[in-house]
Amino acid sequence: VADPHLRERGMIAEHYDARIGRTVLGPGIVPRLTATPGRIRNAGPTQPGVDNDEVYRGVLGMTAEDIAELHAAGVI
Repeated sequence: VADPHLRERGMIAEHYDARIGRTVLGPGIVPRLTATPGRIRNAGPTQPGVDNDEVYRGVLGMTAEDIAELHAAGVI
């Protein structure tokens, strides 16, 4: 992460994470295109699985019972 070449090329980017209240390092936008360079909107989740319930229920349409069955079976 300290490699100046990676930073200069934008492969490592600093961005503010409002959830933890500080600037963090993360991957930059690769490749960087002239017409559509991309941007980092947020740092993403700070803990693995923090959005699982939203995905299971909201995206996949699972019920609490569906989720409980998968937990009991050791799937999730």
